[in-house]
Amino acid sequence: MYWIWVLIPLFAIFTKFVLDFQKNQMKLRESNQDIGEQIEQLEQTVSGLIKRIENLETIAAAEPDDFTETKINTIPDDTLVQDEQQVNQEIVKKIAQKRRAKL
Repeated sequence: MYWIWVLIPLFAIFTKFVLDFQKNQMKLRESNQDIGEQIEQLEQTVSGLIKRIENLETIAAAEPDDFTETKINTIPDDTLVQDEQQVNQEIVKKIAQKRRAKL
């Protein structure tokens, strides 16, 4: 009869462990889904960047004279990275327009 008093706390402890285990499994599944979505977004971003790089390589290979040091080094040293990106985009747009005009 006294053994029942031992089983009640043991059952409560066991139940607590089972519930915690199930909660942790649910959190793990949710985080795995979030990670999967993030990986998918990163893969899309990388594939988009690869396409952009291929386009820029094509333009650079077709008109190598347009990428001389004097044109590339026209960016001031104190500009921000975003400004440099905008200047680079403008240079590439001008080169692409020249190329389209030749075709």
